[in-house]
Amino acid sequence: MIMEADQSSSDSTVTGTLGYFVAGELEWFMTKRTGMFLGGIHESYARDLKIRLGSQTAEIAANAGTAFRAGFTTHF
Repeated sequence: MIMEADQSSSDSTVTGTLGYFVAGELEWFMTKRTGMFLGGIHESYARDLKIRLGSQTAEIAANAGTAFRAGFTTHF
């Protein structure tokens, strides 16, 4: 029995995505143990991600996104 090596892994390619990511957070301690925080992030990409492995191709649509967060912190 003769087995041939899989040649599809040698022609795999990955194309990247250009973009930016910005994050910021403010934190204020009301007491030595209790505080509040407020933050936000924004990310944006110039193009989509394409992964090719042999005869199979995956295209991932990664677009811009923005998120805000806020909360309380407690130290024990």
